[in-house]
Amino acid sequence: MTFWDFAHLHFFELFFLLLSITFIFAMIFWFLVFLINKYSLNLTSKWLNLKSEKIPLSEYVSRDTLVFGQLSTLREYSNAEIAAVFSLHNGGKFNNGISVQKWSLTHDCCADGSFPFYDKSLKYRDQLISQTDWVANAIIEDLYFLDISTMREISAWRREFVRNSIVSCVFKLVQTNDAQELIVGLFFRDTIIDKSTFDSKKLIEYSDRISSILKTGMDNL
Repeated sequence: MTFWDFAHLHFFELFFLLLSITFIFAMIFWFLVFLINKYSLNLTSKWLNLKSEKIPLSEYVSRDTLVFGQLSTLREYSNAEIAAVFSLHNGGKFNNGISVQKWSLTHDCCADGSFPFYDKSLKYRDQLISQTDWVANAIIEDLYFLDISTMREISAWRREFVRNSIVSCVFKLVQTNDAQELIVGLFFRDTIIDKSTFDSKKLIEYSDRISSILKTGMDNL
C-alpha cells in the first residue's frame, strides 16, 4: 500500500489529526504572545515585532513628575519664563512613500506669575518639522540660540512668539545613536540671550536627564 492509498483510506483521520496539531501550535503561539506583552518582553524578527507599550498610570505620573521637576530646576537656574520639552515623532507617510516627521510639546512649566503658551494644545502639537524653522535649526545645530527679532517678518512663528511675549530662546537637541529624540527649550520674555555668555552646561545636563527619565522612568544621572 502506497502513502497515497493510505492517505485516501484514512483521509478524515489524518485531516482531524492535522487540524488538532495546528490548533495546538496556534494556542502555544498566542500564549507566548500573551506572555511577551504581559511581562514587557521585546521580540523582533522579520515577521514579528512585539513590544509592550502598556505602562501603569502610576508609572506615567511618576515619570512625568520627575520630568517636571527637572524642567522646573532648569528654568529657575536659567531665569527663563518657560522651560519645555518638544518630542520628535513619526507623523506617518504620504501616498508617494515620503515620511512625515513631526514634533509635539509634551511637557512645560512656567515661572510664578507668568503664563504658558496660548493655545498650546492646538498650535504646539503634531506640527511638521519642515514647516517649523526653529525646530529644524535646533536639529541641525544641536544647540540653537534664537533672537525673535531676527526672524522674518512674514514668519508665522515670529507672530506666535510675539503673541506669547517671547523675545529669545535656547534649544538643545537630544539624540541617541543618531536618532533625534527631543528638544528642550528655554523661553525668555525679558532677556535676549547672548550666545557668548550663556552657560549651556546645565541645559545640556538636564536635557540628558530628561531624555533618560522619559526612556527609563527613573533619574539615573
